[in-house]
Parts: sequence; C-alpha cells; structure tokens
Amino acid sequence: MKRLLKIYLEKPELAGAVLLVLLIILFEIASNGTFLSYENVRGILGLLPEVGLVAIGVTILMIAGEFDLSVGSVFALAPMVMAVCGAVADQFRELGQVDRRSMP
Repeated sequence: MKRLLKIYLEKPELAGAVLLVLLIILFEIASNGTFLSYENVRGILGLLPEVGLVAIGVTILMIAGEFDLSVGSVFALAPMVMAVCGAVADQFRELGQVDRRSMP
C-alpha cells in the first residue's frame, strides 16, 4: 500500500486516471448498473467525434498563439441554425408542392 501511495505521489498525472476510475465506479453504483450499459456507452461514444473535431481545432488555435472563446458558442449555435433551416426548408417544400398541384 505504501508503495502504491509513493508511486501515486511521484506521478501526479495518475491523479486524473484514478479520479476517472473512481467517478466511473461512483456513477455505476449510483445508476444501479445502467451507466455502463450498452446503450449509454454507445450514446456517449456517439458524441466523441464532434467534440474531438472541436478539440483539434482549438488545439491548433492554441498552438498558433490565438485564443478564441467563441468556439463553444459556435459549436452550440450550429445545430440550432441547421434545425431552423431544416424547418424553413420543409415549409418551402410544402409550398412548392401546393403550387405545382394548382398549376394546369
């Protein structure tokens, strides 16, 4: 036990891994076994590509010396804009079908 504590104190990067494991165990116990279910893990992993792309972009900005705080807001705004555009497109599509039917 002392040896594990010594290794843990010598390598502070292990703190993140240990905290992650403890949180996973805590959430699994609190959710009565549904946290690590297939559906939940699939849902969590389904979000990773978008977040990963944003993280890569922010990393490149930080390496280049730029610091842009608007990345998060644009990441949240883009799906909303697409949803509104989709709803408007459906309305125009319905109008177009009505006009074609009324034409001789």
